[in-house]
Amino acid sequence: MNHIVSNPEVLGGKPVIAGTRISVEFVLELFASGLSEREILPDAELLASAHQKRRWMLTHDADFGRLVVQQGHPFQGILYLRLKDSAPANVIASLRRLLLQNPDLPEHALVVLGTTKLRIRPQVRTR
Repeated sequence: MNHIVSNPEVLGGKPVIAGTRISVEFVLELFASGLSEREILPDAELLASAHQKRRWMLTHDADFGRLVVQQGHPFQGILYLRLKDSAPANVIASLRRLLLQNPDLPEHALVVLGTTKLRIRPQVRTR
């Protein structure tokens, strides 16, 4: 899938993010101003970027799971945090426990880590 496209009828042919009218030039200006990838890209684009880089998504946002399960977006893995206490120290401790108890999390898994519950949905099918 080509994420950057150019069409003479969209923004005078400037390169844009596919399916949008957002120019690559504008996105580069946002990065230069100090914004992060998460602050700039919509969820689907962020998920696609993580998949392309073979990175897991670590999130408190259920939308990523919906994109994968309901819409079939490809992904490397999603770790959805549903912790009652989202203080950084608690998140780090919870992640340490998860990784110590499950050192071989499967690729393309949707993992939901709650305060008292863990669900691992391996090999979620994508398109």
